[in-house]
Amino acid sequence: MHNNSMANFKSYEIILHLQDIRHLFQAPELDPLAGQVNPVSGLEQIISELKPKSLGRQVRTTIWLPQDHLFENIEQFSRDALRRYCEARIHLITNDLASLRWQGIKALQTGLIFLAACLLLSTFFDGLDVLPEVPASVPRRRLLNRWLGQSVASHRTSIV
Repeated sequence: MHNNSMANFKSYEIILHLQDIRHLFQAPELDPLAGQVNPVSGLEQIISELKPKSLGRQVRTTIWLPQDHLFENIEQFSRDALRRYCEARIHLITNDLASLRWQGIKALQTGLIFLAACLLLSTFFDGLDVLPEVPASVPRRRLLNRWLGQSVASHRTSIV
């Protein structure tokens, strides 16, 4: 695959060399002995070429095929196939986004319930005299570090 920027910067060109038009959508079989060393489909090649680019201009793709793989109306056939492929991908991605949005909403609900429970427990324990008083001379950070250290140490011994 080659990419050439036109001198006038109006379009970005990608040239694909494929052995069969089906290799636009399906990865060809890897066969280094026959010179076939690119195990990805033509579309994957185009996507990987365009991903790092920030293109505000037209993209032009040229596909080179062996003469014996050309047939009448191959250009229209390829455009129709590409349109169907894109419609199917858009449908799948739309469903994935809806699923991800639903998972995010559920996670937010769980987080809000947990936050409310923590606030209620905090309010409850704030009124109780169950917890020991911390002398003003002991810095809270040192006390917290000591408590966390004991908690981690006891957790390690309970695992082993």
